[in-house]
Amino acid sequence: MWCSDQAPEYFAELLALSPDEQVSRCRSFFHKKTPRALISRCNARVDKVIGITPWSPHLSSSSGFTVVESDEDPWYGSALVRGTVDVKKKSLTIYKKALEELGSACQAAGLTMPCPLKDIMLAHEAFHILDPRCPSDLAETSAHLYATRIHSLSFYAGILDILQVSHRNPQG
Repeated sequence: MWCSDQAPEYFAELLALSPDEQVSRCRSFFHKKTPRALISRCNARVDKVIGITPWSPHLSSSSGFTVVESDEDPWYGSALVRGTVDVKKKSLTIYKKALEELGSACQAAGLTMPCPLKDIMLAHEAFHILDPRCPSDLAETSAHLYATRIHSLSFYAGILDILQVSHRNPQG
């Protein structure tokens, strides 16, 4: 893992990779293997969702979901949660502290966003609403790919997970 003063170089290296390599690097950061077939399956899930439902920042609420902004601590031990979806209760919770912390991490790394971070997070969570049966081994990667494609990001949105966790724990 990198120290905070190494952040710009680390992210410049990540951003220079192809999208598939970014997915693999992000997943390996969290000790998950990423065969090419998995990336293809994730992209197929995203293609299906994009083909069925056009994106809108209000997609969650127009799907009958209530969006709640929470001041609760988004960290559960070492796991970061920026948002959660409860399909049964039809609610999507956004953790404001996590978004603020992510904004600070992006600024420290010199990473600028083409849209508000909240919109990226909402797209990620909307994927879980639109494809609730997505297999667990594909769900997070697919949701990141969905947010990446919906917002035409020049990088894989999963990079934000590494950025935020590393910013929180700069010595690893």
